[in-house]
Amino acid sequence: NMVSPWGTVTVLGEVRRPGPVDMPATEEMNLTRVLMVAGGVTSMANKNKIQVTRCMPDGTQKKTFVDLEEIGKDGRPDKDMVLKAGDVVWVPVSYY
Repeated sequence: NMVSPWGTVTVLGEVRRPGPVDMPATEEMNLTRVLMVAGGVTSMANKNKIQVTRCMPDGTQKKTFVDLEEIGKDGRPDKDMVLKAGDVVWVPVSYY
């Protein structure tokens, strides 16, 4: 199993194939693309509250919440977050 020299993003929670997603050398990887590579979100996923955790240079963790529905339904690709190697994406369960 080759690890991408450009690093990986870890996808956890309600996706069909959780685990590391390789970052490509050439293009930016945004959240929707990473979720596609991870097999897509499950029917149980809460698509309004996808959490991205990024380690900042000072060692703190920054959490960002992304609303997939807003990106897809409302056609707001500008809301699609560009991910960096080392980011952790957490797709929570929807309880309703």
